[in-house]
Amino acid sequence: MKHQRYHNLLKAIEEERKNEEAYYRELSKSATPKDKIESGILWYPVDIVKQRYTIGEFVEIEVERTKHLDKSHKLKTGVGCTVFKQLDERQEYKGTISFVKRNKIGIILHSDVLEKGQLSEKGLTGIELVYDERPYKVMKDAIHALINTKERHHMVLRDGISNQDNFAYSTRNYNTDYIAGNVNPSQQTAIKGVMNTG
Repeated sequence: MKHQRYHNLLKAIEEERKNEEAYYRELSKSATPKDKIESGILWYPVDIVKQRYTIGEFVEIEVERTKHLDKSHKLKTGVGCTVFKQLDERQEYKGTISFVKRNKIGIILHSDVLEKGQLSEKGLTGIELVYDERPYKVMKDAIHALINTKERHHMVLRDGISNQDNFAYSTRNYNTDYIAGNVNPSQQTAIKGVMNTG
């Protein structure tokens, strides 16, 4: 099959996606809050320390965890999560983590009907990671675009990596005397190669 290397990558991405989806499905069905805190996918309880409007008038909140500060976690920028409040009925809002800084995180909420200040009403608040297919979709789309590209430079790069070719360089003879003295020989060779590549 043509571009086998990239098709293998697509299969690996799909396998990882399925495993992650199954992991979160199993956790949501069977795990207790304590289990979720231990596995690093739940912060509970948290305090909402800031709320502001962001792009598209979505609400961004900044939360700080107040317990289990010694526990490691899997929260990271760009990951999908649920913000929930434990009231008479559990309220949930989907969001994306916008930053992580020690025991504080920012979350852009996906609800355009939520107003700033609405989440500060009574009830304990928690943050839980959820399965998010978007990163896998982005990776797959990028690989499909590379497989199907008609751009000559992209095709050369794609096929060269796929075939593990030695790329041909044409020399332009740029002056490389100004390369910093604290750059090691391997880095100097790499910089010169990039600067002199046609």
